[in-house]
Amino acid sequence: NEACNGHMDYPDAIFYSALALAFLRSEKPGSLQHAEDIIRRMRSLQEAGLKNIQPSTLTYNSLLSGWAKSRERDKLQKASILLEEMEKTACTGENRNGPDIFSYNW
Repeated sequence: NEACNGHMDYPDAIFYSALALAFLRSEKPGSLQHAEDIIRRMRSLQEAGLKNIQPSTLTYNSLLSGWAKSRERDKLQKASILLEEMEKTACTGENRNGPDIFSYNW
């Protein structure tokens, strides 16, 4: 078993992004937060050294769009924090997928 030997392969960014998008398309309560949690998980795995887990600009933009369409009271705060994270990681070189014109137009 690979997990027991310490050589477990993690799913890649495509898997995590597809999972986040599935939550974004769901209309169940809490689904946006689940999508954001998946993206945060991707970031923590990336910071742990798994470079193929990096969230793409499209993944971030999908979440920004979800918050923009949300009826939750703190949607503006959530979107602002996410956009700031995108800008910060792009400026520091942690993430080559920084915000684009679509990121600022939700």
